[in-house]
Amino acid sequence: MTKIQFFHHIHRFHSTFILWTVGLSGLTLGTTGCEKPKTFSEIPYLEYRSSSLLSSVSPSGEEAPLLDLTFYFQDGDGDIGNLNQQAVLFFALQKKIQDTLYEQVYAVNDTGGRFAIEYAYYLQPIPPVNSTNAIYGTMTWRMEEFADLMREYANQTVRFAIWLFDEKQHKSNVIYSEDFHLR
Repeated sequence: MTKIQFFHHIHRFHSTFILWTVGLSGLTLGTTGCEKPKTFSEIPYLEYRSSSLLSSVSPSGEEAPLLDLTFYFQDGDGDIGNLNQQAVLFFALQKKIQDTLYEQVYAVNDTGGRFAIEYAYYLQPIPPVNSTNAIYGTMTWRMEEFADLMREYANQTVRFAIWLFDEKQHKSNVIYSEDFHLR
């Protein structure tokens, strides 16, 4: 399985975002043989798949939790990502306030101003997988500062809202991670 890093982080939080592909042979199946190429809507589509809680050891020997969020994406005209370093991929932190009710999490700056806790990234263009320029696959976002969230929101339940924009500014559907009870 090939691992390709294809974005740069533009928010103050540092995370890693990785595209997992099946390999070049799997990508070319749609363009060879008698199989009809897949076609999708020009509006990006996302499906939440899973999460994994991992740990990392810092240079000082301390163990810190990492969170990987994995989701499926597709776009019919293949225009997810850009070279202009504009934010196209977003993750927002939401806090659970009742059984099925969540609210956006805000932070307060030194002057008392509130701002939503969101992570914004730009994606480099993703190569098409067939002659229709469609792109699809599975992405995994690694949140390396999950330990900071665990400390900041201890004893609370949170989730992530995830969405993206393509170059034509079509907004995908918004998907949600499962709940994480932070200890």
